[in-house]
Amino acid sequence: MRRLILIVCLFLPAWSLPAAAQNYYSEVDRYLYPQQNRRTISMDLRNANMNDVLKMLSQQSGMNFIASSEVSGLSVNLYLDNVPVEEALERILAANNLTYEIQGNSNIFMVKRVERPDIELMTRVYPLRHATIPSSKLNSTLSDFESASGGSAIGGDGEGIVSAVRGVLSENGRVIEYARTNSLVVTDVPSQFGLIESTIRRLDVRVPQILIEVEMLDVAKDTAELMGVKWGNTPVAFSGGSKRGFSPFNFDNILEDNIDQTGRVAGAATDFIEDQDLGNADKRYTASNVSFEGLTFLVQFLRTKSDTRSLARPRILTLNNETAEIRISTDEAIGITSSVTGADAGT
Repeated sequence: MRRLILIVCLFLPAWSLPAAAQNYYSEVDRYLYPQQNRRTISMDLRNANMNDVLKMLSQQSGMNFIASSEVSGLSVNLYLDNVPVEEALERILAANNLTYEIQGNSNIFMVKRVERPDIELMTRVYPLRHATIPSSKLNSTLSDFESASGGSAIGGDGEGIVSAVRGVLSENGRVIEYARTNSLVVTDVPSQFGLIESTIRRLDVRVPQILIEVEMLDVAKDTAELMGVKWGNTPVAFSGGSKRGFSPFNFDNILEDNIDQTGRVAGAATDFIEDQDLGNADKRYTASNVSFEGLTFLVQFLRTKSDTRSLARPRILTLNNETAEIRISTDEAIGITSSVTGADAGT
């Protein structure tokens, strides 16, 4: 009887401990005796079935496994020496392209094969610094401003760079425009990204800008006809060269050079030629002449006319090799009056 009372007294303090104290002692035990919560396993297997390996792990760790049908046909070669059970499970499943799922605290692990696509794809985001994608908010803002103000500066809309990126994608690649950050989201095989990045880097460059200033004038018709260049009556005059000879007395050789260097006719008697008439032999030819002495012009400037009225002097900034359009327009209502006359018809 005395012995029974002693045993009861030994167990009463544990029952009377509050929950906080029990948790405290459990944490202390876990700290002092970590080997109790970190079980290890040693295995040396060759061509072992995966179901048998999972059964051994279940017996050592207390975990329950449910394997899919595609797992049962796998064979495993492994050697483990004093390895924690959890780490051994992770490494064995990863080496065989397997994974597991667990729901809540059920302690039941469903082992299945990792579902991976047949082709490994990669996704990268490329923010554009200079080019603007077609769906960007900036393009829509410029379009609204153009409609409201009547002027526009059409720049690069990025359609070219998007088309170029689509052109270098593989058959499994795709590109998505992200308008909020003016970026391209590209998905493709990893080997294709070198060409994709090179294409984007060469096309996304700063384009020179041009500032155009235009002055619009309201000019009368008569004044407009006076504008421009007024030429003289004979701006250009031309006179041909000449040659001394004995035409029409030498029809047989009228075009030949029948005067020698001494100013005489070759083979002719000297009595028939007077030296003073022929003059020096070096002057038997005269050069042709082109004269611009009559070229005069006058430029009329419209700003000097008092009947010229300045309408506007707009400025517009556009990109190089891009179209820029400036318009001054107003919306006017045009009334149309029509009358219809009808007659009753009877049979």
